[in-house]
Amino acid sequence: MGKSSFVEHRTFLHIYHSFHRLWIFLVLAFQGLAVIAFSGSLISITTLKGLLSLGPTFLVMKFIESILDILLMVGAYQNSPGNAVARIFIRFFWFGALSGSLTFLYVLVLKENSTSFSDSTLLTFYTAIIILYIVLELLLALFLRVPTFRDWTQKSSRWGVVRFLKWMHQEQYYVGRGLYEKPTDYLQYVAFWLLVMGCKFPFSYFLQIKPLVAPTQRISGYNDLTYTWHDFVSQGTV
Repeated sequence: MGKSSFVEHRTFLHIYHSFHRLWIFLVLAFQGLAVIAFSGSLISITTLKGLLSLGPTFLVMKFIESILDILLMVGAYQNSPGNAVARIFIRFFWFGALSGSLTFLYVLVLKENSTSFSDSTLLTFYTAIIILYIVLELLLALFLRVPTFRDWTQKSSRWGVVRFLKWMHQEQYYVGRGLYEKPTDYLQYVAFWLLVMGCKFPFSYFLQIKPLVAPTQRISGYNDLTYTWHDFVSQGTV
């Protein structure tokens, strides 16, 4: 391999790009919990419509990630393999089209003002798309993360469709390939994070989000309020 002349310059954008899964998870968790808290009811058409907004949010953040993939690779395209560059731009157009289409469809659902699933074919269609996308993402995670199914996926890599899906979902890394954890270790890892999330969500909902619902609604209900910013620099004579 030849020596690369590309030098990566770290910026604040790398904080989002390097931890994009964490940022997406935190934003979606906050948005979902806030929707439930402000709706006042867990089972209602209003709450459901609010929770369905997680779909466009997820795809828009994935689109932002694909934009950062392009921007942060500036200066390295000449030294990068062609398939790596192609993957970046394919993901850019894919998530751009998905985020734009799903956001437009969600706006149409909000404008429809339906009160139930039976009254809205558009809401049913939109929900079916969200469920289908979640199922596909879960299947990909199942076949690429769970040790038993991952072994079967490795053996099926001779099929072009399998190779393309693996290539689009995760770039091929050659350091540490074939070094996988045991199923018991994987289950312990999953159980640990389920326990952590099971403690975090109730804490965030009952102690951080729900107590702010009533004050926020009261403040937003006031009209003709005059806001005064803190006087950091005195306006009087010195």
